[in-house]
Amino acid sequence: MKKWIAFLLILVLGLALYGCDDPDNNGEDKVNITGVVIEGNPTQMEVGETKQLTARVEPENAPQEVVWSSKNEEIATVDETGLVTAVGEGLAEIVATSKSNNRHSRTVTIQVVKPIVYDDPTGVEISTSVLEFEVGSRINLKATVFPNEPNEETGTAGARQDVLWESSDENIATVEANGRVTGVAVGEVTITVKVVANPELTDSITLLVKEPTEGDLPDQPTGIIVFGDTEVEEGVKVTLNAIVLPSGISQNVVWSSEDPQIATVDDRGIVTTLAPGKARIKVASTLDLNVFRIYEIDVKPAVVLPDRKNLQGYTIKIMAAGHALNEHDPKLDDYIGNDRTAKLAAWEEVEALYNATLEVVPFPENAPWGQPRIDYLIAQANIGQAETDIFVSTTDWLDQLAGANAVVDVSEYYAKYGKNSMSPYVRSASSYRGKLYAMTTGNAGGGIIPYHGLFYNVNMLEELDLDNPAKLFNEGKWTWTKFDEYMREVASVLDEGKSVIAGQPSGLFYGMVSAAGVALVDPTNMRLNFTHPYATQAARLLRDLYAIENMAGTIAWDQNMTSFNEGDSLFAIAEYWFVKTDNRFPADMWGENTRFGYVPFPHPDKVDKSETRVSYQGGAIYQMQAGREHAYPAGVTSEDIYRAFTDLFLITSDKILSDPEYDEEVLARRAAASRLDDPESITAITFFKGNQVIWDPFYSILPSWSHAGPMINRIVVNAEDYNSVMSEFAPVFQSRMQDLYGAQG
Repeated sequence: MKKWIAFLLILVLGLALYGCDDPDNNGEDKVNITGVVIEGNPTQMEVGETKQLTARVEPENAPQEVVWSSKNEEIATVDETGLVTAVGEGLAEIVATSKSNNRHSRTVTIQVVKPIVYDDPTGVEISTSVLEFEVGSRINLKATVFPNEPNEETGTAGARQDVLWESSDENIATVEANGRVTGVAVGEVTITVKVVANPELTDSITLLVKEPTEGDLPDQPTGIIVFGDTEVEEGVKVTLNAIVLPSGISQNVVWSSEDPQIATVDDRGIVTTLAPGKARIKVASTLDLNVFRIYEIDVKPAVVLPDRKNLQGYTIKIMAAGHALNEHDPKLDDYIGNDRTAKLAAWEEVEALYNATLEVVPFPENAPWGQPRIDYLIAQANIGQAETDIFVSTTDWLDQLAGANAVVDVSEYYAKYGKNSMSPYVRSASSYRGKLYAMTTGNAGGGIIPYHGLFYNVNMLEELDLDNPAKLFNEGKWTWTKFDEYMREVASVLDEGKSVIAGQPSGLFYGMVSAAGVALVDPTNMRLNFTHPYATQAARLLRDLYAIENMAGTIAWDQNMTSFNEGDSLFAIAEYWFVKTDNRFPADMWGENTRFGYVPFPHPDKVDKSETRVSYQGGAIYQMQAGREHAYPAGVTSEDIYRAFTDLFLITSDKILSDPEYDEEVLARRAAASRLDDPESITAITFFKGNQVIWDPFYSILPSWSHAGPMINRIVVNAEDYNSVMSEFAPVFQSRMQDLYGAQG
C-alpha cells in the first residue's frame, strides 16, 4: 500500500514540475491564446489555380506563427506560407494551427472544380436604362461579352466577361472597374468598354451629365380638396381635412360655416353639428381667399339606438404585446395613458352596461411581432378558434389580415355606432379596398400627433456643447439649410468611432418631404410625387450629407440601431413609441441618467414653421378578430362586441371633454413629458395638431425592407441617380396604391 502511495506522490510531483518547466516562457508571463483566424480564404478554386491565405493568432500580442496543413493533398496543397495550390476536383480542408499552442487551429473548406473552358469572345455590348444623370449621382453600366450562352456542342461556357472601362473625360465623369459611373461636372462624356481577352472588341456609350434640377415650385393655389364624412347625425363632432393644390403650396387654410345654426367649424376643421339640415362648410387658402371650396354635410336627426345587449357575463378579451399591456389597461399601476381617470370610469361603466368583463391579455409566446403574429391570427381565424375578440395590430398588416378574412369588416358597425369619431386620415389608412377594418379610439384631444421624428441623446448633446435642435425648431430656424449646417457641425466635433445619425435614411427622406407638405404617395389624388422638386432636393441634400465622414451610424430600424442604442450616435430616425419602451429605447438605455430629446424633421427654407407638416402613414390600431363566434354566449354577435368596445372609447372621450378642467395642451404636454426629458422637445412635439397632418403611406404601402428602404439607400448612401432609381420603382408603388386605395378613389 505504501509503495502505491509513494508512486502516486512521485507521479503528481513530476506532473507539477513538468507543468512549471516551460522552455518557451523565457521568464515572461505566457499569453492565453483564444483562437486562430484565417483571412483571404476562397470558397472555390479551379484546378491549377493558387491562392494566398494569411492567418493571425488572437489576441494580437500572442505568438503569431502558425503551421499550415492540408487534410486532402490530392485535392489541394498548402506550403509553409499559406499558399494554396488546387490540384484535383473535390473538397479540400486547409488548416492553420498555432505553433505555440496546437490546441488552437482554424479550418477552411475550399471546393476545387475543373477549369472553365471559354469560347473566344466575338463582341461586347453596354446596356443601361439611363443616358442622363446629375452631377454627384451615379449610374451603373453593364457590359455583356458575346457569346454569353454556354455552347452545348463543345461544352464551353461562353466568352470570358472580364472587361476594362474608360472615360473620355474624367473631369466630367469617372468610371470604376465594375461599370459604376459618377458625374463630376456638366457635359457629355463617352464611356468605353474593352474586352480583356481581345482589346479590339469594344463598345461605347455617350452620357449627359446635368446640373441638379430644382424644378419649379408653385406660388399660387389652384384648388382645394376636402375629405371627411358627408352624412352626420346632429350633436356630434366630425373632422374635415383639406388639401390645397398643387402639391407643395402652403397647406394653411381658413374654415367657416355658412349656417352656424346647423353646424359650426373651428380653425382645425372640426365640425360640430347642431341641428338637422344641410351644413355648408367653406375652406379657403390663406394665400388667396378667392381659392376656396364649399363642402356640404347632410346633418341627420339623431338616431335612437336599440338597447345595449346583455352579454351574459362574457369576457371581452383585448390582446396586446406582453411588454405593452400598460398601454391599454388602465387598471395597471404603470398605465402610461394620460386618460386614466376617464378610462377607468368608462371601463366600469361599460362592464355594467353590457354585463361583461373587459380583460387585456398578452399574445402567446408563439406569436411574436411581425409575420409570426400575422400567421397566428390568420390560422386562428381560419379554423374558427380565435382566442381574442380585439387585438392590437398595425395598418401595415391590413392587406394580409383582411385578404385572409382574419379580421372583421366593421364598416357598417362604425356607421351605426362610431359617431364619426375617426379622423379622415386614420380612417383612410385603416381601410382596405374601401372597407374599414379598425376600431375607433374616440375623438378626445391631448394625444401626441407626430409618429416619426429625430430623437437624440440629450446628455451627448450637452457634452458636445451643441445648440438644442428642438429649440431651433421652436424658434422657426429648423430649415433644410440650418439642418445641413447643423449635421456637418456635429460630424466635425465627434470623436473617432462616433456618428451623427442612426436609422434608415429612407425614414429621414420621407419625413423631410412630409415636412414640406408633400405626400410622396398621395392616395387622395391617386398620384405619386416622386419627381416633385421638394423630393429631389431632399434626396440631394441627404446624399451630400451621407458622404461626410462620421455621418452615418448603424443603418437599421427598430431595436437594431446599435450605434444609437450604445450611445455612439447623437440622433436616431425613429418612431415616438420607441422611447422608454423596454424592447426599443428603454428608459435606462444609457445608464441611470438617460435623457431623450425630440426634434421634428426639418422643413424647406421656403416653408414657414406654421406651414410645416408631419406625416401619417398608418400605425397601431385595434382590430376585431374573425373566427371568435365559437366563444360568444347565445344570441351575442360580433356587432354587440364591437358596440361595447366602441362605447369604451366614446364614453372615455365624453368624460374627458366634459371635464371643466380639460385642457388639450396640458394633456398633450403631460403625455410628451412621460417619454421626453427635454422641455424644448416637449414644446416641439406638442406644436403639431390634427390639422397639421398629411396622409402618406410611402413607407408602409410596401415592405420597407424590400422597397422604400433599399430604394432610398441606393440614392442617399450609394449616390445612384435619383430619377433613374425612383422611376424603376414607381410602377410598383402606383400599382400597389391602386390595389389598396383605388376603391376609395
